Amino acid sequence: MKFTLSTVTKCSGRLGVLGGLDRLPSLSLPTPAIIFHTKGGTIPHLSKEAFQHVYNEQSAVLHLSISNTLHMQDAVKASRMTIAEFIAQNNCATMVFPRDPSEIPIPGTSEKDLLPVYTRKGRRSISLEQYMQLMEAFRPDVYAPLYDGDTDGKSSKKREQKSLDRTEKFVEQCLEWHRKSDALHASHLIGPVVGGYNEKLREKSVEFLRKSDDLFAGYLIDGLHTNGPSVAGLDGTVVLPIVENVCKALPEGKVRLCFGSYDPSLVLDMVTAGVDIFDTSYVYL
Repeated sequence: MKFTLSTVTKCSGRLGVLGGLDRLPSLSLPTPAIIFHTKGGTIPHLSKEAFQHVYNEQSAVLHLSISNTLHMQDAVKASRMTIAEFIAQNNCATMVFPRDPSEIPIPGTSEKDLLPVYTRKGRRSISLEQYMQLMEAFRPDVYAPLYDGDTDGKSSKKREQKSLDRTEKFVEQCLEWHRKSDALHASHLIGPVVGGYNEKLREKSVEFLRKSDDLFAGYLIDGLHTNGPSVAGLDGTVVLPIVENVCKALPEGKVRLCFGSYDPSLVLDMVTAGVDIFDTSYVYL
């Protein structure tokens, strides 16, 4: 995956083009942009036929989460299809992430070396091995390593530190698996920046990820919220300083993503701060 940056201005953010996917070499997504939030690979309240009328570009980019696709693993693996082929969206690029921006977390205690996932059958925990086996079955165009971004403005310093520690461990193991995997040779990685609202931890997170910068096609700014409708009410004066500092620390030549049902005015402020890609979960909620 290649991100070409064409213009950077202080008052209006960055202009660029995302493309260069192995499976869809003709895909060209001008940024700032949105990618389509899905449930099980389907855009909520919009049939495939209706989508083709609404969005008449040659290719689109879909945001998938494991919470509503985990149950597909055996069927996708048996079919030997990619996840894009399996959901009948072969002309769309697929990006897979651990969390669905529209889902409210189910309370519970996190288990060591496991990440809670909120499926249609309730809360369950997934290991790194299970996650990477899922990625090998799906073979998405882009995916993020397993990571712990379950922090918000109310998280304690201890929880923010735990988020960083767990993420570093998960990412190291995912990178090692990715390097050795034949099934994932055409899939591109997105590095997750975590640390809650602690600027020092955010700096450490970026520093850790940049050690493997050559393996990441872009970066995801996460850990600002725990998803769901409440994200629309976030205070921009609190969120923006964190986003701005993270963007300044990230390499200019890599795409930057930030997901959640943010208020549109905050999205515009984030564009000015340097974020390139968002999702459409705000419309769903």
